Parts: sequence; structure tokens; C-alpha cells
Amino acid sequence: MNSSVLAESVEIVHWTKYFKLEQRGIKLMVNLKQLRSLNDVFSNVMKQIFLTPASSDENQNDVTWAQRKILLLIESCGPQKMSDIAKQISVTMSGATAVVDKMVKTRLVTREFDPTDRRVVLIAMSEVGRATMLESVRVQERCFEAVLDRLAPEKRTELLKHFERIHQLLEEIQTCEGDIGATGMDHQAGAAMSNRGV
Repeated sequence: MNSSVLAESVEIVHWTKYFKLEQRGIKLMVNLKQLRSLNDVFSNVMKQIFLTPASSDENQNDVTWAQRKILLLIESCGPQKMSDIAKQISVTMSGATAVVDKMVKTRLVTREFDPTDRRVVLIAMSEVGRATMLESVRVQERCFEAVLDRLAPEKRTELLKHFERIHQLLEEIQTCEGDIGATGMDHQAGAAMSNRGV
């Protein structure tokens, strides 16, 4: 499982690679060493938690990572258009369609018309998909239970606080990107109105 870095542009400066998000004069830079360190730590944590006997579940073996991402997206945001799914799992429309076709055949999702526009087809969660997600949560709980069982009470509290802090930092990133994106759309709308003489 690899972490991903979302960036507005990628720039190579001499022999050092930087991932740069640049909007409205704001420049956030992460060097390659930091990126690799984060990826290593994240991968090790995932292995220590999920590569255990507690993570074994034959009912989950047939669900791919791409399918899990789609199920999680639909569970979090509701029925989705194929274009949004393709963007979320970073594949072409044809690639996303191939994944969704398999999910329809295994009854994980269904296709339905958008009630507000019947020309639009939405991918929705099926009862089988909901049951699969519920079982996935139970597997995660077993994995975390196996970790917590080996920790003293004070260490459990410490671990939870660290994960809460990680969640807070990621929430701050999403808030920042949302503000930047909204500002960018405001600027585009303003420019469009100016061009029309509004």
C-alpha cells in the first residue's frame, strides 16, 4: 500500500526533486527525503497492523484495492458518476469502466439513473457492497484489537492520540486545499464575468 502526493505541479531543481503545490502565491514544498521517509513509516505501520493473522478473511480476498476505493468513495459520498470514479482511483474512463463492470457482475455495486437527470448513470452501493464494507470494518477492528491487546493502557492512549493528531493534520490539508480551490474558482468566475462585461 503506497501513499500518494497530490500536487499542482512537479518541478525538478538540479538533482533534487520537489513536490510543489502553488496557488495564490502559496508554495508548499516537500523534498524527496521527507517523502520517502513518510512512505517508509506509513508502509511499516500498515504492515505491522494488517499483515497479521487477524487480517485474514476469505470473504475479502476477491475484492481488489481499486474496488475497495470505489466502495469507500460511494459509502462516503453517495452514488457517483463514472468520471468521478475514474478521477478518484486515478485511471482512464475505460479502466474505471472495466473495474465497475466486474463489480456489477459480483453485485458489489449497481447502475442507476440520476433522479435529477436520467441521461446520467450513477454507480451506487448494493446490499452486497454494504455487507462487504461492514465485514472490512470488522477485519480492521480485529487487527487493531490484536495491536491494543499487546499494549499497556497508557500506551494505548498514546497510540490513539498520535493517530488523532495525524487525522487532524490531514484535515488541515483538505481544508487548505478547499480554500485554495474555492478562491481559484472565485477568480475564474470573476474573470469570466469581466470578459462578458458584467
